[in-house]
Amino acid sequence: MVNAFVFQILNSNMNKILLTLTALIISLQGFSQTALPTSFNFDTFSGQASLPTGWTTNITGTYTYATGQAGPAGKFDQQGEFVQIQTADPIGTLNYYLKGNYGTPATLWSGTFKVQESINGTTWTDLASYTSLNSTAYQAYSVSPASASRYIRFYFDTKVTGCNVGLDEVNATLGAQTNREINVKQNGNTIFNGGSAVAIASPSGTPTIVAFTIENQGTAEILNVSSVTFTGANASDYSVTTSSFSVNGVSSLPLNVSFTPSGNGTRFATMNIASNDADEPIYSIVLNCVGGSFATEPTSPAYSLTFSNIKSYRYSATLTGLSDADGYLVVRKAGSVPTGLPVDGTSYGKGDPIGDGKAVYVGNDGTFSANEVVENTTYYYTVYSYNGAGAVRNYLTSSVLNEIVTSATNNAGSLYSGINTANTTFVNDLHSLINPHTSIFYGNYDETVLRNFEARDTAASQRVVTCVYSGLQYVYTEQFNWSVMAREHMYCHSWMPTNPADSPEKPEYNDQHNLFPTQFENANQVRLDYPLGEVVNPSAIYLGCKLGLNVNGDVVFEPRDEHKGDAARALFYMATCYNGVSGNNWSLPNTSSRFQDQNILRNWHYQDLPSAYEKARNEFIDSLQGNRNPFIDHPEYACFINFETMEYIPNAIVPCNNSIILNSTKVFNDELLVYPNPTSSNQINIRSNKKIASIQLSNLVGQVVYSINNPEMSNQISSINIEKFPKGIYYVNIVNQDQTNSVKKISIR
Repeated sequence: MVNAFVFQILNSNMNKILLTLTALIISLQGFSQTALPTSFNFDTFSGQASLPTGWTTNITGTYTYATGQAGPAGKFDQQGEFVQIQTADPIGTLNYYLKGNYGTPATLWSGTFKVQESINGTTWTDLASYTSLNSTAYQAYSVSPASASRYIRFYFDTKVTGCNVGLDEVNATLGAQTNREINVKQNGNTIFNGGSAVAIASPSGTPTIVAFTIENQGTAEILNVSSVTFTGANASDYSVTTSSFSVNGVSSLPLNVSFTPSGNGTRFATMNIASNDADEPIYSIVLNCVGGSFATEPTSPAYSLTFSNIKSYRYSATLTGLSDADGYLVVRKAGSVPTGLPVDGTSYGKGDPIGDGKAVYVGNDGTFSANEVVENTTYYYTVYSYNGAGAVRNYLTSSVLNEIVTSATNNAGSLYSGINTANTTFVNDLHSLINPHTSIFYGNYDETVLRNFEARDTAASQRVVTCVYSGLQYVYTEQFNWSVMAREHMYCHSWMPTNPADSPEKPEYNDQHNLFPTQFENANQVRLDYPLGEVVNPSAIYLGCKLGLNVNGDVVFEPRDEHKGDAARALFYMATCYNGVSGNNWSLPNTSSRFQDQNILRNWHYQDLPSAYEKARNEFIDSLQGNRNPFIDHPEYACFINFETMEYIPNAIVPCNNSIILNSTKVFNDELLVYPNPTSSNQINIRSNKKIASIQLSNLVGQVVYSINNPEMSNQISSINIEKFPKGIYYVNIVNQDQTNSVKKISIR
């Protein structure tokens, strides 16, 4: 540590280091305080970075409830979680809303939730302690901290399994102070003792005014300012006309600083305001205005960027900088080094494009978590040092730090060592491997899979989620809500033999492997509970998805090609995971109105094999639920299960995308079934519960290409060899013994 510190000093601007150390000595706690009044509504709560200055939290994972007192609410679901506020001044009144939320196995909220105060942030005293909370609505509360307290903590002291707490609309007012108390503002914002002013730019030799306001927050005593002086490397660039004045209680006066830069670049100084304030007799503010257009360019790139906790869906990055830069811009690209340079005078945010890369972090030394990560992919990073903020920001582009990291691959390990497709118990063995598992509440989906995996950062500090059915890119500003998108059950809720499975909520209803983000009105509400299939006669089209008739004349929903394999594997997983639970059969729907063709799914399964994205999603959900989708890890497993009966298929052909499951039977009563359809095999099968009198196949122009009378039937099935037929669409005309005529359309590929 000593060597690293010496190294940083040797590579630094000494004036800047001394200035920073001076400010640090003046006020060690200033930068972590918040000015009063302060408030937070939790609408954008997504961890520490989303909180106002002076607020801290240790909450991770699930941050909010979708519905609070007004908008989302903060969520406490682990014992010991807290949200803490540090103030510079005494709090008058603390207002907030609480609600007790409970679920399986709890039938009533219980536990202990506390609101505490502290003078030093170490020793805490209870302001309020709740052992019962309203569980039907958010309830308003108000407490008055002691005048000496400077810390407030909302603390989940004792958690009972199944019981959580919602916190919303926190507001703290400024308490009354009789003694004189100095406060300094710039542009309406408090600058704490030891803090930095907002920099402005002026041409060299040209004076400009930097405006401040001196407040006396005390009610009874007069604040007397005895002097305003400037120290530091460029102190002579700053001056004031009036350096002594008095401010009455609960009043303010302007303080105008004249800045006349004697050179270009950042001009450093410290403004020291001396007054009769008892606890802050010297109030110091760092000044770093700019001569010319931009701040002084840093001389060194960042020291290091290291990676840890590397998984297929996420990793942590730790940035270590040097002390001659105000901060760092981190740009990332998958597959190659990002090109393009940041533009001086531009402040970028996370998600903004820079050339062909994307900004993933902007700030000082620290650790950040990378999102939009998929399996076994190499990510290239470029780190730019900068000085200044806003219109005066200046980037060092001639010397940068470049690093790379490769996300992890499949982490299943020896999980499948006990699974053998040659065993007649294969289906049950696979079921037992993935069920039971940890159940995650359906309402938490936006805080688990969506926020931490599906959502990606994009320009203007927004995020984007893709509708899996249509490909729609839904751009939003945190907090996410479900007004446009929906949580789609790929294996429909109405298909589940346990339907309704949401009250009380069962694992099959909230299984994260089965939930996907979809656009609500034009995708989710169009699919409803129709089976998945290939549409030849569409009735509704929305971007990459459509609803309509398949070649059999059945209504089916067809997702975009990129999701077809993912959808098939989700259905395979659900059927296998829950089959046999409580004696229920989870075979795919097989009725006259809802027939899910497993042969179509197998074709999709192999046409769209698991991508790096899907593999990473599988790993991420495994980290939540403790189970995996085995058909992603082992695509061949899908060939050994008849998903219409949930029976084992011995000696299955692998791959099975062109195989026909001969006992694939649609419940038909008096109707006919022609299968597989579409097909690329050598035969089609016609099943009828009546004797067939004749069969004719004709092409789209009406030409008869095949005809037979009184065909042979075995177990109500007649087969036709089609290996010599050209690819295309055909009509199958079937006449039963009672002269009932039916026409089916098929596709030969």
